[in-house]
Amino acid sequence: MSDSSAVDEAIIQLLAADAELTTRCPDGVHYDVAPPGSKRFVIVSLLMHVDEYLFNEEAWELFTYQVQCIELETSGASNSRAAAARIHALLQDAYSLAIDGYGVMKIKRIERIRTTDADAATDTRWLHRGGRYEVMVQPLD
Repeated sequence: MSDSSAVDEAIIQLLAADAELTTRCPDGVHYDVAPPGSKRFVIVSLLMHVDEYLFNEEAWELFTYQVQCIELETSGASNSRAAAARIHALLQDAYSLAIDGYGVMKIKRIERIRTTDADAATDTRWLHRGGRYEVMVQPLD
């Protein structure tokens, strides 16, 4: 039986293995939350998951992930734009993504993310750039 967590892991592994992205986001690729003290990192979050059935058999699964570079802006020179572009290059139409127990049917960005969180008390800004991606997979077993 296929395990949906394998899809989460494959997305994270793909991003974490890319030298260009890890140079831009040296504090790593994480699921939902980065470790304390991180300043430039990628967060992958599952927003939605749907199982679709056909003739009482699981036909496919549809995931919606939010994938974004989060960066503490310290100098005014943002790295997040290039990191988001790299995330998009890696995920958009990544049909060859190896996922244990699944075949990829579709990976598409459905929404772009660009926000800034400001903390007036400390005069810090966190930049968020990336996107929401639909990942459709077919269980192989």
